Amino acid sequence: MDHKNQKYLRNAPELEPVPGSSSEWLVATKFLPPVSTHEIIARPHLLALLNAGLRRRVILLSAAAGFGKTTLLASWVRSLVPGHPPVAWVSLDASDNAPSQF
Repeated sequence: MDHKNQKYLRNAPELEPVPGSSSEWLVATKFLPPVSTHEIIARPHLLALLNAGLRRRVILLSAAAGFGKTTLLASWVRSLVPGHPPVAWVSLDASDNAPSQF
């Protein structure tokens, strides 16, 4: 595990099996923004747009696969003052398709 994610795992919620879900769990790392091991290209204009979106009720980020949506959002979340605004992160896969888990 990347040492950068270790500090986030200390604060990650402990996961419990969902009742009636045959003991399926969500992995704790799904609740952490990913940490890149590569240099990330700065996108100050896009970060500014996301910051401006904080005055709105919803921010929709849409682009084709591979265009850097997750990388941009992870960079943005890390640029915010901790706790302001409150941010929740969850990454879901097709296998996380059980409504009872949520």
